[in-house]
Formats: sequence, C-alpha cells, structure tokens
Amino acid sequence: MFRSSSLRGAALRAAAAVAVLAVAGCATGSSPSASSTHASRPVVPVPSSTKVVPELPTYNSGPAQPISAGEYVTGAEGFLPGLRLTIPRGWTATETDSGELALHPVSRPDDALLLWQDMAAVVTHNRGGKVGHVRGDVGRTAKDLLEWLATTSDFSILAKQTHVTVGSSVTGTQLTLGVSRTANFDWDDCPDNPRCAAILTDPQHWDGNFYAIGGREVSRMFISTIHYPEGDHTFFITLDSPTKRGLAALETDARPIIESLRLPQHHVAN
Repeated sequence: MFRSSSLRGAALRAAAAVAVLAVAGCATGSSPSASSTHASRPVVPVPSSTKVVPELPTYNSGPAQPISAGEYVTGAEGFLPGLRLTIPRGWTATETDSGELALHPVSRPDDALLLWQDMAAVVTHNRGGKVGHVRGDVGRTAKDLLEWLATTSDFSILAKQTHVTVGSSVTGTQLTLGVSRTANFDWDDCPDNPRCAAILTDPQHWDGNFYAIGGREVSRMFISTIHYPEGDHTFFITLDSPTKRGLAALETDARPIIESLRLPQHHVAN
C-alpha cells in the first residue's frame, strides 16, 4: 500500500509516509478467524460493559509507535470513538486517529491491519490525471463497493466474496484483491509501475490521500454495514501484505484483534 499527498497504502508506504478479513488461504477463501454464514444480517452494536478500559493513544499518521498489550477503547479523537479491541504483544500503530486505525506486527512492519469507515471508490489509475479522485458513479454502500471491486479490471480477484461474522456479531462480506496483469497506473509514484491500482479513500479525513496496492501486494477486505440510531455507516477491516504468503501469516497474528472488536453503542462523528 502507499500513501502520500495522493497515495495511501503497505508496500508503498516508504514512497510517502490503503475490505479483509482473516482467512487461512487465498486459494480456498476459508476463514479460520470468522464463522461463515449463509446470509448477511444487520449489525447490532453490543452494549458496553462497566469495566474501566484504558483509552487507546491517538496517533496521527507517522512512524510506528509501540502499543502495550491489553484491552483498549478508542477515544473522542480516535477511530470510531468507543470501539473496543484487545491488542496482543508485538504490535505497533502508525495511525489511530479519526481517519484510520493502522496496526502492524513488529516482526513484519510492512504488513498492516487497517480499520476504516465510510470509504469511497476512487479512480484506479492516472492515465487521465485523476488518480485517487472519488468516483461519482460508484455508490458508497457496502453492496455498491463490493460490486465495483469485483468488476474493475485493474483488480485481480484472488478469493471470491464470502459472508462472514467477526467480533461482536459484525456481519459482512470479504474478498481478496491483487493488482491485475493489465493494470496501467501511469505514474512513477508507483514503485511497481505500471502494476499499481488505487482503490479507496475517506473523503472526510484523508485530504486527497487514498489506499492503493502494487506489484505482488495482496489486500483482503471485509466490508460491513453497521446500523446506528444516527444512521448507517460502512465499516472496513483490511489485511494488507506484500505477498500471498505474508497474508497467511498476518491473518494468524491479526485474528485475536479482529475477534476482540466490539462496536460502540452510538456513532460519534469526529
């Protein structure tokens, strides 16, 4: 993934500072970190317990910061305020603010577990000089984004869509993406030029940056609709690794974090 004034993502992060659920193998699409379901169902946030949980430190995008093992809740300036999660030993964070929660295993810093919300599809290449621009012809619902990801020629589908449930009954759909052999990014900011593809952005928080992958990089995305009294939102869990083999190791390490996720009872816009 890469990130700069216009790029955001792991294999390309060095060039600038990208929905994925834990699944055993890319070829089979099986998911040891999630129980398969036959149909998606509404997400009901689990009420918070009375246990006092420390607030996850808030970091803006930057160098990796060590995170002590333990249970955390995101604060008012953090990602999805009130989100609870448990982080094992051996993880760092490069961002925990309102725009993204980005965690990395210490042993493989180019791997990333990324949590997003309310993302939009972007122009995947720069042949028209508009890479990363929000696409007005693609809706922002989970259904619209999944259909776009599955039918866009710049992406290679490595594992088909599967309905899964994670954390506190968070139900959604996952698929695994790579860059297609015909992708033509047409911009030298891609370290694997021309085989890069821009994918998504958060129009509210990312200031023109976007998530993209390149070369042999693999992105497994989980996309869900979460329902709140304040309105519906899309919720993303992405596993990003430079290779398919790396993705398998990442899913094993990330599984406890993903399964620990507990959504807040109310959605706070920050």
